[in-house]
Amino acid sequence: PVVFVFTLVPRGVTRLIGGKESLASPIVTSGELRTLIDLGESEGTVEENTGEMLENIFRFGEMEVRDVMTPRPEIIWIRADATYQDFMEMYKVSPHTRFPVFDTDYDDVVGIFSVKDVLASLSEGSLDPDFSVINLLRKVNFVPETKRLDDLFDEMQESGHKVSLVVDEFGGIAGLITLSRLVEQIVGRTGEEGNKPDRRFVMVNENTFLLDGGLEIGEANDQLGLEIPEGDYETIAGFFLEQAQQLPDPGTRVRFGNLRMQIGEMDGSKITSIHVRRVTEVAEVV
Repeated sequence: PVVFVFTLVPRGVTRLIGGKESLASPIVTSGELRTLIDLGESEGTVEENTGEMLENIFRFGEMEVRDVMTPRPEIIWIRADATYQDFMEMYKVSPHTRFPVFDTDYDDVVGIFSVKDVLASLSEGSLDPDFSVINLLRKVNFVPETKRLDDLFDEMQESGHKVSLVVDEFGGIAGLITLSRLVEQIVGRTGEEGNKPDRRFVMVNENTFLLDGGLEIGEANDQLGLEIPEGDYETIAGFFLEQAQQLPDPGTRVRFGNLRMQIGEMDGSKITSIHVRRVTEVAEVV
C-alpha cells in the first residue's frame, strides 16, 4: 500500500481521490517516492495506471496555471451586447459550453455565459428571443497565471466555479482554465492515438448506446446524433468528466439535456466505456 503518499499530495487532490489530509511530515522525499513507484512498477507490485496517476499528482502540485491554460488567442468570446440570434450563429461554429463575455475589449470581461442557462430558460419557457447575453451572466473568477494548480483546484472546488479567467502580471487576460482541465491533469487524456479499439460504439436500440470512452465527440454526434457540445475536451470520457467535475467510479451517473450517462467500465483511473440513454421528455438541466 502507498498510503503514505497522501502526505505529499495536494490537499484538494487527496480529498478528490478519497484520501485524508495529514499533518504528519512525509516519511520519504518526493524523489525517493518516485523511485519506489518506478521500482514497484518494474516488479509488478504497483500497477502501471496507479504509478502513472501518482506521477500526475506530483506534477499537479508543481505546475502553475499558465502551464495548462487555454491561451488568450484560442478563447472564444461573446460581446456583452450580443443577442440570442448572435449567440446561436456563433454557437453553430463554436459549440462550447461556457463563454467569457467582454464589453469594450477582451480585458474588460463582465461575466461568463453558460449554455446550461440558455437550456434552462428554454425548458422553462422563459427565454425572450430578443434577450441580450448580458442578462444571463454568471460571475467571473479571475486567477493569476502563477497560481499553483493544487491551490486553484481547492479554490474552484470550494467556490463552485467551473471556469476561471487567467490574468498576467499587468492585469490583462492571459488565458482560460476549467475545472475539467485540472481533473484531466490527474487522470490523463483519453482516446490517444494508438489506443483506439475496433468497436467505438454499440447501438443497443434507437436511443441506447454503449460508447467507448475514447470515442471523439464529433464522431458521436455524427454517427448517433447526440448533439454534445464541443468544449475543453475531445472525447466522450472527457465530456463525462466535465459534467461530473470529480474523479468518478464505475456506475457514476450524470445528466445533460436529454442524455443519461453512466460509466460502464474503468481501467484504473481511465474511463473505458459509458452507457448512454437518450430520453424523449423535456430536457432536464443539471
